[in-house]
Amino acid sequence: MAYRIFVIILFLFTNSIVSAQYEFLSPIPNSRYHNIETNIIFRDGDLINPNSLNSNSFDIYSFSTGNHTAQITLSPDGKTVIINPDVDFNTDDKIYVSIQNIVRLDGSVIDSLNFYFFTTKNGSKNLPYNENYISVNTALYKTKSIPESFPDISTLAYDNPYEGYIFFQNTSGYASYYDRFISIIDHNLNPYLYIQDNNRGLSFTKQKNGQYSFFNPYGYSFYTLDTTFAIVDSFACGNGYNADFHDFQLLENGNSYLLAYDVQIVDMSEYIEGGEPEAQVTGVVIQGLDSQKNVIFQFRTWDYFEFADALHYVDLTSHYFAYAHTNSIDIDENGNVLISNYLMDELTLINGKTGNIKWRFGGKNNQFTFLNDTIGFTTQHDARRLSNGNITLFDNGLFHTDVVSSAKEYELDEVNKTARLVWGYTHPLHFSSPRSGNVQRLPNGNTFINWGWRPSNLFPSMTEVRPDSTIVHEISFAKSDHLVYRAYKFIISESDSTDIIVDKKLKLSKINAYPNPAQDFVIIDSNFENSNLRVQDVSGKDISCQVCVEKHAKNSSHILNTSSLSTGLYIYIITSGVEIQSGKFVIIR
Repeated sequence: MAYRIFVIILFLFTNSIVSAQYEFLSPIPNSRYHNIETNIIFRDGDLINPNSLNSNSFDIYSFSTGNHTAQITLSPDGKTVIINPDVDFNTDDKIYVSIQNIVRLDGSVIDSLNFYFFTTKNGSKNLPYNENYISVNTALYKTKSIPESFPDISTLAYDNPYEGYIFFQNTSGYASYYDRFISIIDHNLNPYLYIQDNNRGLSFTKQKNGQYSFFNPYGYSFYTLDTTFAIVDSFACGNGYNADFHDFQLLENGNSYLLAYDVQIVDMSEYIEGGEPEAQVTGVVIQGLDSQKNVIFQFRTWDYFEFADALHYVDLTSHYFAYAHTNSIDIDENGNVLISNYLMDELTLINGKTGNIKWRFGGKNNQFTFLNDTIGFTTQHDARRLSNGNITLFDNGLFHTDVVSSAKEYELDEVNKTARLVWGYTHPLHFSSPRSGNVQRLPNGNTFINWGWRPSNLFPSMTEVRPDSTIVHEISFAKSDHLVYRAYKFIISESDSTDIIVDKKLKLSKINAYPNPAQDFVIIDSNFENSNLRVQDVSGKDISCQVCVEKHAKNSSHILNTSSLSTGLYIYIITSGVEIQSGKFVIIR
């Protein structure tokens, strides 16, 4: 004990760091802006003897309050040591940590490690997390009727698309507050499952372990659902952070990854002339949790990025600003963490073992040479690793000279640092989405694109294309301000949600328009009997006489001669008795 006290006193007065070899350590030595609830994570890289972990394995000393007791545990990986202090640290404090006397499973002793870090100037930002949120009005209802407020969706194109169901949560930017739904719909736009919810449901998706998940803002957490769509668990950040809706990854081994936005008070006058001495700056924290929900991995933009890495409209002299705005997380087959940083025009690959940056792609710190691509990407969303190692992303394109959004796929040579654009898709209507959007490569090779916040309902909401960019499926929300953050297509097996009932009387009629886009003709199929069809331009003017609408003699198809129409978007309206359905088609010259 006398020796340990001597080491701590010597450490306090010298401010020196005696570093053992380690694979991962959090907090990073001499780092700042840590929440007062932070834990301490140490990973040597070898298997640890759990019997060597006890109160003699560490010392924690606060400059303001003195010694801290803590609980020390070993993660299920057998390598990661987690130290959770019994009492929160003080704000604006310096914390000294000594780790010693830990024995590997082979009997060798790990060298002692001494370091310090600084806590935030802010108080606790973490809202109380209550598991009871799971049991209070959270079930996805097995409904028998479709409410009138369910979004009005139309099919623009249908040509043998991938067979999966469409998953989405629509957020109404300026539309009615009560037309927001967590939904699964089939190709005919029939709801398979849905629940009206004004707040929950962002990032509704299927996870790698086969469960489903969506964001719950009430508990700053993600719910997970089993294959019957019953809520079975929830996941939240640790160390005093509130999980953000932008992404959540649940792996097959039960580990998970979340992100949090972290506002800190920063003296920006230290970094830039005219900077605010108490600016409120938003950084990002990426956390990895083990199967027992212990935080065993933490990457913070404060430790690895510069404020000046931000591009475009970020004003570093402002009192409030963000400089990264990470909007997606993906875990590759090697356990590395791929993130997309919207305000930096950058994708970053983080070593999943060490937490260090492996490479930076795009933005000011780009390490790659673009091949077959002269513009790169900007303000991007949803970076994903494919099974072949390529990366897909949604390029919102807000700062391209020609402002247009696209889906892109890059083949990266991580040794020679080249990035070749091997596939890309820009819609024939050539429009841009200022926010949101995602790209999903489907099992059959098709690509499903959610366009995020469209500038107008004249543009599609979601498009599925073949590898040759032929549109095979396209749908559109009637209201332009129906924003879908992400949308996906997944197969649902017959055993999934077998008790869900939908009133067949309320199913929407099936309408297909093809080819779409078109040139000289369009065929519109419907299951309406004794139907009539009208065609309008985008101003609402009836142009049915210009397209020579012809009814097929043997079925309910309508054939339109569109050879006289100019490039643009057109609307068709089919009526049968009291039933009315509409859709859109595009003419390209």
